[in-house]
Amino acid sequence: GGAEAEELMVAAADALMEHDAVPEARRSALCALANLASVQPDCQGVILSDQYKMMEAVVTAVERHLDDASVQTSALCLLLNLCPGHAAALGQKHGALGITLAAMRAHPDAGDLQGFGCELLAHLPSSEEEKKVECIPELVAALRRSLPHAAVQHQGCRALVGLAVRHTGSQGWLVELEGLPELAAAAMREHPDDASVEHYARSLQALLLSQEVCSGGTGGDSVSGGSAEDGLRKGGLPRGASMDSLSKEAALAVGSEVVTSLVTSILARPDDPQEVEQACLMFASLAKAPANYELVAEKGGVEASLCAMELCPDNVEVAVSCLEVLLAAARCTPKAEEVERLATAAAAAMTKRSDDLALQLAGSCLLKELAQHQDRQCAARVARCALPALLATLEAASEAGLNPETKQVCQVALAALAALGRGAAEVSQEIASGGAVALALQALRTPAEPGIAALQAEACHLLVAMAESSPQCVPELVTDGAVEAAVAALSGWAAVTTSADLAKAAAVQRGAMQVLAAFSSQAKGCLARVSQQMAGVSAVVK
Repeated sequence: GGAEAEELMVAAADALMEHDAVPEARRSALCALANLASVQPDCQGVILSDQYKMMEAVVTAVERHLDDASVQTSALCLLLNLCPGHAAALGQKHGALGITLAAMRAHPDAGDLQGFGCELLAHLPSSEEEKKVECIPELVAALRRSLPHAAVQHQGCRALVGLAVRHTGSQGWLVELEGLPELAAAAMREHPDDASVEHYARSLQALLLSQEVCSGGTGGDSVSGGSAEDGLRKGGLPRGASMDSLSKEAALAVGSEVVTSLVTSILARPDDPQEVEQACLMFASLAKAPANYELVAEKGGVEASLCAMELCPDNVEVAVSCLEVLLAAARCTPKAEEVERLATAAAAAMTKRSDDLALQLAGSCLLKELAQHQDRQCAARVARCALPALLATLEAASEAGLNPETKQVCQVALAALAALGRGAAEVSQEIASGGAVALALQALRTPAEPGIAALQAEACHLLVAMAESSPQCVPELVTDGAVEAAVAALSGWAAVTTSADLAKAAAVQRGAMQVLAAFSSQAKGCLARVSQQMAGVSAVVK
């Protein structure tokens, strides 16, 4: 019961604080707290509260017995059981990261302790510097010195994968470490029957290979006889082979197995949200490599991503990751019947979390890709799903004001609308009645500076698409000031002289000239107003 559990926790805290207590007594007290935190979640809040100073007692016990592996192991087990939902408090208030690192360094041969430590390093918050200088090196060291311990190999590889997929910089740091692919291969050789070790070791290899492919590190000829590829499939690199000696086929071979494994992780573990989230993050990281686009499309990536979005409807990280996976699949020219499914999923996610810019950007990128489908009937189906979401995104961004984050979202959303409106009169008319035009004109009127150039160029593309596909929109757009805005953008970039900005200036000015040309040719009934508003353009052009 609650009262009995509270009495037991208080007694355990008293034992930890007892000055003359022997290590065995403190170990027993820590084990009691760890068990209560595991089987009775309500106890976690009591342990972490300031009322009984239990965490203060835990820290004191850990510091007094740094040389006792059993005390340190029990302490890390307690921290691990407290981590779900309380990782930030453990790290910021109670120094859990320092406790974990100190214990792992003091007892390098304690397998259970190293396993708990690896798992904690995956969950505790840490700064970029701490990840690079302390967490990642300690995880690699644990893998190297604890090869016989399956739990350490499983949790160490899993932690490195987790850091890589959650923190972009970590992938680069991992690639720079010597011998990491070989460590993952050694883990699989040492534990050939452990599915968890194989899954995360292969995932780590695939991340490293994908990173190298993206950066041009692989892609040359493979070692003779395909031995590097064969070695990877068997779980290890052959002697003398390096990451640079592997061909893209090797990356695809490993990537294929990992993608299949990730799909299985999502579809087979619907009751484990953390496992689904980790799989989605890993999936998205792999999907960013162009070499993996077809793998994602062919190995069930679409079904797994749509399933994950249903399993975790309120998890923004899952939604963003899944949209990035769907984007990779969309770049392989999906079948017509699949296009509408992808567009519907993107629009639904954007509508559900209209306040999250990362999700709006991922959804807009996917809709932009789908809008460019060569089959215009497909594009029309995308428009039915996408227009409300894209227009709502632009309206929200306009209300929030143009800042670096909203500019990027608006740029992609305007590009998606331009692709949808091109050659589709009804779509262009619907865009004209929404808030997209107002934002496009606002962008064009913004003073010229490097951060606005890409958005201004897309604003021009949208206006051209609308004028060419639906001439009846032109008089209203002229009334709204579209021509004046294009002239303002053209003039604003005329004074640019720095070489770094000349390309951006050229893109905006080219777009503005296309707007003026399109409006001049389609300006039936309002040609005089267009001509009047274009006064002075020739001087700018010269």
